[in-house]
Amino acid sequence: MALLAHGPRLNGTPLWQVPDGTYLLGPDGWLAGAANASSTPETLTVVAICAPVQGMATIVRSAQIANGAWEGVYATGCPIGTFVVSGGAATIHPLAVLDTSSPAIAGQFINAVSDGQYPVPSGWHGGAFNDSGVPQLLKAAAICIPASEVDAGGTLVGTAVQGPGARLGTHSCGIGRIALGAGISEDGPSVGQIQAFAPRLPSLPHFANGRPDGAYESFDTFLYSWYSPSTNPVPGRFATVCVEPAGAPNYVVTAIEYFNATYGHYFVTPMQSEIALLDQGVFPGWIRTGQSFRVLSDGYLSTAPVCRYFREDVTSHFYSASVAECASVRNFSGWVYETGRLFSGLIPDDLTTGACKTGLVPLYRLWNGKVNHRYTTSLDIRAQMIAQGYIPEGYGPLGVAMCVVPTN
Repeated sequence: MALLAHGPRLNGTPLWQVPDGTYLLGPDGWLAGAANASSTPETLTVVAICAPVQGMATIVRSAQIANGAWEGVYATGCPIGTFVVSGGAATIHPLAVLDTSSPAIAGQFINAVSDGQYPVPSGWHGGAFNDSGVPQLLKAAAICIPASEVDAGGTLVGTAVQGPGARLGTHSCGIGRIALGAGISEDGPSVGQIQAFAPRLPSLPHFANGRPDGAYESFDTFLYSWYSPSTNPVPGRFATVCVEPAGAPNYVVTAIEYFNATYGHYFVTPMQSEIALLDQGVFPGWIRTGQSFRVLSDGYLSTAPVCRYFREDVTSHFYSASVAECASVRNFSGWVYETGRLFSGLIPDDLTTGACKTGLVPLYRLWNGKVNHRYTTSLDIRAQMIAQGYIPEGYGPLGVAMCVVPTN
């Protein structure tokens, strides 16, 4: 499929129908459109990023594309005290295909700057080649938010070169930041077709086209995909706008491990109320092991919430950062759902190897073959538990349950 539209909706009106101007409001939705030249139906998935932000503005600009020509349009001019964090572009004809919808760096197309990190965008570019036989309309929009709403922000620019065929690029804003805007720009007119701006969600399944329609957590990573029929490698540029929202609840807590010799079971908790009761002996038999690991607080940006289940008849708990795994445990007899937001974690970046995002460490999960698990960041403890008959579970050959914060 070839992307025709990827842009905001203002007061229920799609971008391609909004007159040029400055609107003192943010989008109330997001629209995408594509032309399908295949012989079978295809699914188009659209993702809208939602945030409770006041004082937003949207800038809309347009250009006419002559037949047989490429044209670009630049939406800029945020009100004083605001800056661009996202945007979109649109045409309305299946033969006027978008090849650019991307942030502008100091007024330039991202094709004109080197890979690297830059300040927040100066505006938003749209570009398309028109092969429809008649002139076509091209729209671009820049979405602005007040500077007071963020503590930090910037734009990442990268290049992917591969041809012919599909090309992929990816950017990660990093823990504690969220991705609000994403864009692609081809290095020349009519050399490729945008296929996807795909947010990578922290929990599994990572991509929206693998999930039912619904509301999900924030994310810090975008995957880009586009197709080039050229027989020569054609560079494609991609960019991600990252921000750190002001006052975001980003902090680290320590999960304390306990052991009960009567049951032979382990238990961990980051909750101060539970830690106090356990240390006071309110729950007899539970003693600190001296082990702990650091986790991200519930609600930490761009992470996956961790669920916890309890099985009372054997006094055991189970934890997971996987949405699918959390849902599946509900079907197991005796397991009672306690919370879906005990703390925040991350699924490994590479599910095959279990490798974690830079700045995080693996949390290994080991099963006693019955009903209890032990969770540890220590390879030595992992080896000790395997020697006692415990079985590694999780991602990669070492059995990584999720990724957590390293110990100082």
